[in-house]
Amino acid sequence: MTDQDIDFIFRQKIVRPIRLHDYIYPFEGEVNQVLKQKRYYPLELPYSIIDDRIFDLALLFKQDPDSALSKAYKRLEDIIRERTNCNESSTKLFSQVFQGKNALLTWDVPDNSEINGRAELFKGTYMAFRNARAHREKDENLVHQYREFLLINELYLLEEEAITIISNK
Repeated sequence: MTDQDIDFIFRQKIVRPIRLHDYIYPFEGEVNQVLKQKRYYPLELPYSIIDDRIFDLALLFKQDPDSALSKAYKRLEDIIRERTNCNESSTKLFSQVFQGKNALLTWDVPDNSEINGRAELFKGTYMAFRNARAHREKDENLVHQYREFLLINELYLLEEEAITIISNK
């Protein structure tokens, strides 16, 4: 470099990077903008919205997600069986407890389709996720396990909102 080049550099206006993180965490290859932004957010459960009855499992989740999920499913069935004195399991339990003329639990919502949708959410979650977990080893990524834990958390919250149907027998 010549003295002229050095003088030229010192006369230039200083430009500070606006997005310093782009310089600190370089990405290899092409990545779309959404994925580029997600890299700054670590996977973490939103502990403030986790139901108290599975908070201990949320803390266990990072060490052993499969065990935490399996225990959460079992615990939910136990809670509902104890609450309703119904001796079924899995989807049969949810059908008997939430659906039909002799349903034991319901929700205070204005439309029956919402009640059916919530009951189907219980049954669908167990059919789609819990059965696969209970009957075979699953090769899944951590993101799917986080999503599944949040889904089972939602079932706990819905169960807590459910009210007992008083029969006139």
